[in-house]
Amino acid sequence: MKHISKISFAILLTVFSHLGTMAQKTQWTLKQCIDSAIENNLNLQQSVFTIELNRINYKQSKNNLLPAINGSVAEDLNLGRMVNPVTELYETGTVWTTTAGLTLSQNLFNGLQLLNAIKQNELIYRSSKFDLEDAKFNLTISVVNGFLQVLYTKEAIKIAENQVSADSEQLRTTSDMEYVGKKTESDVLQIKSQLTTDKYARVNAISQWKIAKVNLQQLMNLPVSEIFDIDYSTSVEPQQKTLDNISNIYAQSLAFQPIIKSYALKTQSAIFALKVARGAYYPQLMLRGNVETDYSSIGEQTNTSTTNTLQTIGYVQNNPSELVVSNLPQQTITTSKIPFGSQLSDNVNGTFSLALSVPILNYLQVRNNVKKQQVTLRNTEVSEQLTKVNLRKTIEQVYTNAENSEAQYKSANEEVEANKAAYDISVVKYKQGKMIASDLIVQQNSYIKSLSDYLQAKYGLLFNSKILDYYQGIPITF
Repeated sequence: MKHISKISFAILLTVFSHLGTMAQKTQWTLKQCIDSAIENNLNLQQSVFTIELNRINYKQSKNNLLPAINGSVAEDLNLGRMVNPVTELYETGTVWTTTAGLTLSQNLFNGLQLLNAIKQNELIYRSSKFDLEDAKFNLTISVVNGFLQVLYTKEAIKIAENQVSADSEQLRTTSDMEYVGKKTESDVLQIKSQLTTDKYARVNAISQWKIAKVNLQQLMNLPVSEIFDIDYSTSVEPQQKTLDNISNIYAQSLAFQPIIKSYALKTQSAIFALKVARGAYYPQLMLRGNVETDYSSIGEQTNTSTTNTLQTIGYVQNNPSELVVSNLPQQTITTSKIPFGSQLSDNVNGTFSLALSVPILNYLQVRNNVKKQQVTLRNTEVSEQLTKVNLRKTIEQVYTNAENSEAQYKSANEEVEANKAAYDISVVKYKQGKMIASDLIVQQNSYIKSLSDYLQAKYGLLFNSKILDYYQGIPITF
């Protein structure tokens, strides 16, 4: 019990130490988020198990080329009337019989099914590796999106806070101007209303930021923690560059995407599965061997011994009373149990045979299996084509989004500059008494909307351009 307690304590210490390290880490970079998500994702761990099972199946298919050798030992008890294996006569009694044997079976030919099965399982094994890479690929995209959402909502908070500060300053200015008669109470109330609205927008922005962090932690399969945060020092400004045409991007993606490689291997595997099924049409040639020996408790052996003894062989012709004697050989026959080891060595026998099995009619199973594999092959080929079509559609969509985001980003940037200039002028006019509060609020809301549009266009362009690069095999970095 003490030993178990020590082990349990050590395990708990390791776990809490790991959790403590995670708790202390609050500033996560994009790479750290991606690495953590891949390490902790349970679906990926299941994919690893699938790969290992496929590897074992592949290894077993190669081992199937080896002969099957099996040993056996049997102990039998016979009671009552039976045939004595030595005398071949019926006897009554109790007999113990021990039988030991070794059998061998080797497949010499079965329509190349074993060889084709090896290739089939190898392709399945390799395909499962690419399935794992594809799962990592998709998880990475999700983490990048989640990371950018945290950045986006954090910037939205800054915009909201700046606006609340501006509203507070305007409210103080308006109150002072009302005090000296340059503004009305209505102006003060309108500014207060706008301040309340912008405070609510700030609360909503903070709420969206917290939700974005929760979503990112869940993608990383981490317990949600309030102290979790990302590294905001990362430069996330979009880079101006010319997008390659869709055809080139698609061609590069076809050569890189793990899901495309996986389905290509799945199709090849289905081809070999069809060959395995067709191999059942051919005769099967088997080599079989059997070596056996046995022991019986009633196994006996006959022992003959000869001794010379004086025996009367006659008498003298002229004197019948005088006997004639001589040393003559005399045989003595006895029986004894045959030793266990002697019986096993003496009773060894073996047989070897070549067996040819020719399939004639087996409920049409072979034909139907071939037909099913043909359907499976066609279905796999369609799945491969469908995967390529879906990839092309995804690239087209991301490419279009990137183009639109780039145009929106340029337009939003110009809109922000224009609205900022107009808003600054409106603030000056408002302080000079040349503009009423409602007009200032309208101009202010236009400026806020342009900032929001700019922020959406900025992160839309960032995400779509980075994902477009990632589909071509370019690592995502900021």
